[in-house]
Amino acid sequence: MPINAQLVDTRTDHPVWSERYDREMKDVFEVQDEIAHKIAEALRVKLSPQEKKELAARPTENLRAYDLYLRAKSYARRQTRQDSDFALQMYENAIAEDPNFALAYAAIANLSAQVYIDHTREAPWLDRARVAAEKANALQPELPEARMAQAWILCARGEYEDTRQIVSALIARRRDTEGAYYLLLRVLFLLGSYQQIEALTEDVIATCGSDYNVYIPIMNALGELGKQELLGNVRQRAIHALETHLLEVPEDARARILLGGQYASQGRAEDAIRETNLATLLRPNEATVQYNAACMFAVLDRKAEALEALAKAWRAGFRDADWARRDPDLAAVRDEPEFEKLFPEQAEG
Repeated sequence: MPINAQLVDTRTDHPVWSERYDREMKDVFEVQDEIAHKIAEALRVKLSPQEKKELAARPTENLRAYDLYLRAKSYARRQTRQDSDFALQMYENAIAEDPNFALAYAAIANLSAQVYIDHTREAPWLDRARVAAEKANALQPELPEARMAQAWILCARGEYEDTRQIVSALIARRRDTEGAYYLLLRVLFLLGSYQQIEALTEDVIATCGSDYNVYIPIMNALGELGKQELLGNVRQRAIHALETHLLEVPEDARARILLGGQYASQGRAEDAIRETNLATLLRPNEATVQYNAACMFAVLDRKAEALEALAKAWRAGFRDADWARRDPDLAAVRDEPEFEKLFPEQAEG
């Protein structure tokens, strides 16, 4: 199994380190450990004993379980209901392979809470998240992803300040914890902490700029702050991340609908409509796709179509009034009676 690893300085595109590994699949964890140490050496980073211990730890001895877990993550990041259901089934299959796979339990908890937030407000989803988080914590109490699971549950309950505290502590301990920056940015936006988001922007993009989800709360916050020059710069980087991702995963409906929204913000109406149509074709009647379609139409000042898409999103399960009432992309329709009916100011959850 050949593996090509390369470390590149993103400011200059200059390669800092590269190496090729030819190993058997059973050596995959040893290769990961070796690559991590090589990167640390290339960056002249001195690892603490705890960091060395974390790098050496194997998430599971079952390669089939680990493969299912990695495949599931690629679907979970897309955040649509269909992709989330598919990812959850793969996480469950990973646990069937290894019942002590703490990472997989944590992933189920994270994703179940996200499904509750974006697709339904049915209590069993939070129950599922809580049970999975407790299992992950019982198996590996120090696992950062287990703490992330608890943070997502708090976010789903609307306990944003508690969520912020947990995730901030996680990032201070290990900044590349899966999804940590995205959740932190999300709750900071919901708390109205726009300047904190601005301060984090470069660090976030340097750490996880290939994750197109992190750009949304950043751009929302910069828009609220009136930082138009920085917003334009970040938008260009977001478009690049989305377009690059779609070259590899053209079927990602969330990436397409988000790209459509960014094109709309640039006044590229034809391109925006094209991407939106493709996204809705890929995932018809999908709550988050319809919600972001509403954002795209609102940015283009096509209010009737925006409200129609927003109603479809609500019927499909998107009930996050906290987010909808802050989202700057919906400014054109926020004063409309139809918007207030869907997302009243005193809405629960």
